[in-house]
Amino acid sequence: AKAFEGSEASKKLKDFFHEAGKLENGSAVTLHWKKPSELCVGANGKKVSIASKELATALFDVYLGKDPVSPPALKSFKEGIQKL
Repeated sequence: AKAFEGSEASKKLKDFFHEAGKLENGSAVTLHWKKPSELCVGANGKKVSIASKELATALFDVYLGKDPVSPPALKSFKEGIQKL
């Protein structure tokens, strides 16, 4: 995470969430890894595209890696992927 502090990708992501407004309990945030270096983020009806393979990798690792920040989100992802 320290590597991204102050980076252009980090600034763009931070600015996006400021513009998207307050996330209420139950709000959905979507993360879509569109291309090898393009991360698409959506929240509160707004979307942004950020060109940063490193940021995309880090965010997906936070949610889908060995020590996820939200075990229920990881479980939901695993259940959803099995249905594809």
